[in-house]
Amino acid sequence: MSKEQVTINTHPESVTVVSDYNSEFPPRARRLGGKWAGSSWVFDARDEAAVRALCMDVFGTDGTDTNYVDVRVTLLGGHYAPKAPIEICGRTVARATGRDSGAKLGDGVIVEEGGFTSSGSAKNWATEVNSSGAVVLLRDMSRTAVMRFENSADVQVETVGDCNDSEALASERVLLLLRLTEIDALLTAG
Repeated sequence: MSKEQVTINTHPESVTVVSDYNSEFPPRARRLGGKWAGSSWVFDARDEAAVRALCMDVFGTDGTDTNYVDVRVTLLGGHYAPKAPIEICGRTVARATGRDSGAKLGDGVIVEEGGFTSSGSAKNWATEVNSSGAVVLLRDMSRTAVMRFENSADVQVETVGDCNDSEALASERVLLLLRLTEIDALLTAG
């Protein structure tokens, strides 16, 4: 996916979520009664607020963002994800599928230095940063997701490009005011 890591569509009886893959999302979606329907997750319409909160928690966006930035991520060599993709700020950076599969880059990921590989055994494979480390550019990240990310000893995230303009910020403001109006109506009715 491009800018929109998450798209939420509401229907009279259901809410559907189309998103980039994130290993944290499926088990949490199932706990909300979500069902995988081939290309999207389907939830009961009454759970829309919980679904949006889940997307915000996992991806840093519920698809209503207009506030995007590009970030440079520095990963030290040896950083790995056992039987999973390497994910930063809700975005898949690289993903192996087995010991000898190599690692494919996620959407909107550009390698500036170093790279990724697969490692481990046939049963216990991993997606791994090359021993020299890796520096990647992640395009069109939700500013909310980036702000919530805490740098660690082996991963550093730096904002390098701002994808916003005054028109986008004005649009985001309108969406937020509309959402506040919806929340006020729900609280009054409740």
